[in-house]
Amino acid sequence: MPVRRVFGNRAGPAAIGLLIPPGQPTVVILRPRSLPWDLLCVHLDNEAIRFREFAREEAEAVAESLGAALELTDSSKNHRIETAPAPGSPGQCIRVALGRYHLIVCPRVPGQSYRPMVWATAEDASKAATALNHSLVPNAGETREIYFNSRHFTN
Repeated sequence: MPVRRVFGNRAGPAAIGLLIPPGQPTVVILRPRSLPWDLLCVHLDNEAIRFREFAREEAEAVAESLGAALELTDSSKNHRIETAPAPGSPGQCIRVALGRYHLIVCPRVPGQSYRPMVWATAEDASKAATALNHSLVPNAGETREIYFNSRHFTN
């Protein structure tokens, strides 16, 4: 199995976190620790990016579903990473389909609200998408750690 679930405090620098911040409603965050970005679930809309909000129980089910999808990324190819024009601004963004959910890459800036990451050129976005794919899909013989966090948050 290329993915192994661990506790957050035991996860290594290449681990992937599935985070549910406090609050009602809340969002679901997929955090590849090895990259400076987080991925948030979004509604598909070519005109604007709208983050999906969930009731707490639903958010936990979404995080579990995303975790299960991560466990299948190498064998079933049930994920897709693509670059696309950034809605409402020049440049490119990165969208991810994972299982039945759609996510967008956002810069991880403590203390600031999430917003989609915009790369100036298609080439820059393509390089970032390749790095993201490597973070989500382990190489042959490699194991990727995932952890869940729905309780312990600090700024």
